[in-house]
Amino acid sequence: GTATCAGTLNLTGNVDLILKYGANLTVDNGIESSSASLNIYGQGISSSMGQLIVNRTNLNYSAIEVKGLTIHGGKVEASTVVGTSTTYNPGSRIKVNDIDFTIYNGVVDATGQNGGFGIYLVSCDKFNIYNGIVTARGGNATSTNAGGYGIKSSNGSIVINGHAVVKVYGGAGTSNSGGNSAISVAKNLDISGNADVYAESGKNENTIYSVLGNITISGGKVETVATGSSAICLYADDITITTGITSVKLTTGMTSDKASNWMFLRTSCNLMLGLNTYPQTTWVGKTFTDNTTYPDYESSGLDIIRSGKVLTLKKHE
Repeated sequence: GTATCAGTLNLTGNVDLILKYGANLTVDNGIESSSASLNIYGQGISSSMGQLIVNRTNLNYSAIEVKGLTIHGGKVEASTVVGTSTTYNPGSRIKVNDIDFTIYNGVVDATGQNGGFGIYLVSCDKFNIYNGIVTARGGNATSTNAGGYGIKSSNGSIVINGHAVVKVYGGAGTSNSGGNSAISVAKNLDISGNADVYAESGKNENTIYSVLGNITISGGKVETVATGSSAICLYADDITITTGITSVKLTTGMTSDKASNWMFLRTSCNLMLGLNTYPQTTWVGKTFTDNTTYPDYESSGLDIIRSGKVLTLKKHE
C-alpha cells in the first residue's frame, strides 16, 4: 500500500521500519531524532521493492537526520522538492550524527541541493557499504554556497566491499563558487571485494580525498573523474592499490605528465602499487607519457596505460 506523512516524522528510541512488498511510504518534511537509531528493512526486488521517500521543504535541514542508521534492504530516497537555503552549509540529504551508518543491501539515493551534502557522517566511526546500489550527489554551488560533498565523513572511515555499486558526485562549481570532492573521508577509505565505485568531483577539487588517513583499493573496479585544471584523483597519506583489483581508472583535471596528477601523496608518505612501494619523494618525480602502455610497471604486477588525461591500472596477465 501507499502512505504519506504530511509533516516531520520524529523518532523516539530505536526504530525498525519494515517496507513490505510494493509498499510506499512518503515523508513530506523529514525524519529526525537526536537520540534514535533507525533500522530499515525492505522486501521485494526491482519494481516490487518496498520504498521510503523522504523530502524536505527547508534546505537548511537534512531529509533524514538520526543518531545511527542501518539499511538492510528496500529503496530509500532522500531529496528536497522545494525550498531555499539561507546558510553557508545547508542540510545534507542523509545525516548520521553518532553511531555507524551501514548499508547491507537495497537502493539508496541521496541528492543534495544548493551546496548541501549527499551523505554526511558527523561523528561516526565507520560508514560500511556491503552490498546494494548507492548514489550520493552533492548539491551544486550557488552564489553563496560552494558545491557540496557527495559523501563526507568528518571523523571516521569508509568501507566499500561485497558487490556494492556506488556512484558519488561532488557538487559542481560556478564562476563565483568552487565545486567539491565526491568523497571526503577523515580517516581511511577501503575498497575491496567486487565493489564497483564511480566518483566524480566538482570544479577544481580532488575526487577522493582522505584528510588524515589512507586509501586502499584491494579489489573491484574503481573509476574517478576529476574536474578542473587543479583537480587530482586520489589524495591521501599512504595509497595502496593491490593486484586484486579488476581495474582502477583515474581521469585527472591536469595536463602534465607528472604521476602526482593522478595520485597525490603527502610528504613522507608512500604509494604501495602492486608489489612495489614508492616513497612520496620518488613518486612525484615519475612521469607517464601519453598514449603509452607500461606492462608490469617496474615489476609491480600491474599494467599502467596512459591515454590523454586517463591513467588506467590493471592486473598484469
